[in-house]
This record gives sequence, structure tokens and C-alpha cells, in this order.
Amino acid sequence: MGVNRPISRGRSGPSSSSLGIGVRRTSFPSGPWVDAHGNPARSPNADYSSSPTTSTAKTSTGGNPDPNNWKIVKAKEVGKYLILMMQYPDCTNYEGKKIMVFENITLVDLVNQKQIDPHFFPANKKVKSPIARFEPTDRGWVMAEAFANYMKSVR
Repeated sequence: MGVNRPISRGRSGPSSSSLGIGVRRTSFPSGPWVDAHGNPARSPNADYSSSPTTSTAKTSTGGNPDPNNWKIVKAKEVGKYLILMMQYPDCTNYEGKKIMVFENITLVDLVNQKQIDPHFFPANKKVKSPIARFEPTDRGWVMAEAFANYMKSVR
């Protein structure tokens, strides 16, 4: 029923996941993923259909975007909600594009925090987490606008 996806870490032999070894971030909220032995590992949410990660001078993050390397493609403020389409050049799925909705932050304030992580994480005074994400397509942008408009109307 399900699709079998090979899990590769750029080396031969069984992967950490197939051995039952958990993965974690080296720092919160968006450090690189490592396994229990400290070896580089893919995010549990990584796009495993992409090419395997290999060791190079610059580490590839595969499906895991680098929150310090981004470009704003499109932005819209709806009341206290900020809708963004961003591109993370180091991320391979959906050409690195992400659509996110943030609450209680302006575009200027978000850009000034420098690190923009598309992942959800507990409240942090230094780094704002998105409250919603949508597929990075025209349809996803329309859905994000509908969500922000709805939230604006009920609050």
C-alpha cells in the first residue's frame, strides 16, 4: 500500500533510521540533524526522493532548509498576520519554496531577526515560529490568504 523510499545518508550500509537510532537537532530551534552517534543525518521530514546527501566542502541540507539562507519571494500582511513565500536555496523539495503564516510580527521585524526557520517550534523571544504552512503553489498562497482572512475575522 505504501511507497517504499530508500533512506540514504551518502554512505553504504544501513541507515540510522533503519537501525532504530533516533535523530535530533544539534541546537534549538534549527541546528543540523545528527543521529545518536553524532553522525550527520537527514531530517525526519526530509524529501527522500531527492539524491542522497554526500560529504562535500559545503554540507548540503537536502530537504532541510537553512534558516540563515533565504530569499523572500512574496509577502502580504493581513491584519496581524504575515503571509510569506520564501525560497531556501539549500533546500531541494519544491525548489526550496515555503509558504508560511506568522502572527504578531511585521515583515521588517521578521527580516531583522535574520534567522527565519519554516519549522514549528515552541515560543521563543528571539526567533518567531510560523503558525501555519501551506503547499508552495498558487493554490497554497490562496489557502494561506483565506486562513489569514478567516483568523482576522474571528479574533
